[in-house]
Amino acid sequence: MERKRKKKKALPRFQLSQVFPSLSFPLLYVLNFGPSPHLILMYSPWPYSLMMIPPMAGTTQMVFLHDNVTIACKIPGSPRLDIKTVGIIWFGKNELDDSEVKVFEFYGNHLESFRPGAMVSLSGLESGDASLHLPKVQLGEAGEYRCMLVVTPEKAEGKTILEVVANPTIRLFVKPASVRNDEEKHIICELYGFYPEAVSIKWGKYTLKDSQFQEITEGNITHPTVKNDDGTFSVTSCLTLKPSLEDHGTTYQCVVLHRSLLVPRRHNTIFSLSYISSSLFFLSPLLSFFYIYLCCVCICIYPLLSLCG
Repeated sequence: MERKRKKKKALPRFQLSQVFPSLSFPLLYVLNFGPSPHLILMYSPWPYSLMMIPPMAGTTQMVFLHDNVTIACKIPGSPRLDIKTVGIIWFGKNELDDSEVKVFEFYGNHLESFRPGAMVSLSGLESGDASLHLPKVQLGEAGEYRCMLVVTPEKAEGKTILEVVANPTIRLFVKPASVRNDEEKHIICELYGFYPEAVSIKWGKYTLKDSQFQEITEGNITHPTVKNDDGTFSVTSCLTLKPSLEDHGTTYQCVVLHRSLLVPRRHNTIFSLSYISSSLFFLSPLLSFFYIYLCCVCICIYPLLSLCG
């Protein structure tokens, strides 16, 4: 018996004039190369095909909060193009609600920016560069960006994930001892203005006898993160110590790991005798007052006792 041949699924077709109403194109076939969702090649029966390769295909492009960013979309080795035959639409998909909206479009004599400041250079477009420029990026603009580029008679599109991050501002200081518990010292490591929320804070020390970093796993607590009004986060970590004279010259370190940092950020404070002996300095005025008081009492009472005798 002859085996039945499996029917090949027909490739979807569409009319490009539905995308760019001012342009008229023949039907195109859609080919999806490889498992990567970041590159789709549209191929037509004409002898030359259009391939658009977004940078770092399959990866994420990172930008810092309030910085400008250019999301690349280029045709490699493209000859000089007549922009009258070129159309470009940029879409953005919010990572929170997964909705896709237009960011920028240009075709024919029509140019419209749906996001303030969003722009594609028309002079760059003539050279096959349809990269999207976004000024002063905000946290809510993180997500997937898709560029749809048409060069008569072909069409291609590519996708890039945009990640928005914010560096933490770090402050390290020694909290003054309280009157009730003057023996304990508290080293505070404050972080604020960072994004995304995930962050790691570690404590360690270097002593005069041992220059190797020693991680401190006890006596420290990191409080829950707090969301700021601008969408960034803040957090505080505290290291509690009962230092002795042997701790003089010891360097205590707060180590911060975050998505926005290429390497861990390290902040140090050095314990000196002024920190360790602060309780003595606190008590010395009281001792002096008590000593003067006793002297006054003795001077006043002694003559009276001699008269009575």
